[in-house]
Amino acid sequence: MPTNTEEAVPAGFDPIVFWMENKNKVITYAVLLIVGLAAFAAYQISTQRTKAASEALYAQASSPDQFRQVIQKFPRSIAAGNAQLMLAGQLRSAKKFDEALQTLREFVGQFPDHPLAAAGALSIATTLESQGKIDEAFDAYQQVSVKYAASYAAPVALMAQANILADKGKQDEAKRIYENIVSQFSESILSQEAMQNAKLIHK
Repeated sequence: MPTNTEEAVPAGFDPIVFWMENKNKVITYAVLLIVGLAAFAAYQISTQRTKAASEALYAQASSPDQFRQVIQKFPRSIAAGNAQLMLAGQLRSAKKFDEALQTLREFVGQFPDHPLAAAGALSIATTLESQGKIDEAFDAYQQVSVKYAASYAAPVALMAQANILADKGKQDEAKRIYENIVSQFSESILSQEAMQNAKLIHK
């Protein structure tokens, strides 16, 4: 038992002792943290610069070769995806259907999360239809209506399916799809057209 002149020394955390025992680890971790933050900052700056440069180049593009330049120079950018869609549209207008399809399929494969991914898939079906490959186009429209069921592309794809069926004389199947568009996509601008088409089949 301590006397009046003695005091018990409490056991506790001593920062000096901790530093002496762990200073190498602390310094290492601090350096790693600083390096990591610096690398992240550099990545962010590089990403922003790449994005700005790709968007600027895309904004200036108007010909197939210029769109290809955007795709080649910034292959993973949103601008490259946009350029692929524009390039495919120009190729389709020039009746270069095979090249247009290849470009669209590359776009859909490379940019599944692109804001216009549904439009790319829809363009594949449209291009096949323009090429006269009606059965393949119908299958492609079906894929769009299933994969992008909640998007703007779904009623467009369904309408295309119904029109193809109607042209083939499969009136009952076409009517069911028209009525499906009216019930599921009542706010779509295609709803009224689908309703009219269903009534015409009924008559």
